[in-house]
Amino acid sequence: MLLPDISLIVTGKGFATNDRRNEDRNKFFTDEVELGIQGYVYPNVKADAFIVGSPGEEEPFQIEEG
Repeated sequence: MLLPDISLIVTGKGFATNDRRNEDRNKFFTDEVELGIQGYVYPNVKADAFIVGSPGEEEPFQIEEG
């Protein structure tokens, strides 16, 4: 098949509590999102690209590996 393999990995944390004093209760925060695109460009040549996004960094998206 000519379609690439695509994966999405999300890491985060959430707070589940019934304490009304906690402003972050029942919310989900994303630490990092990684999009992986992999596929064969020629019968014996495989291309891999990983694009990473972190909301807390100065550059929101980076190419981690290519």
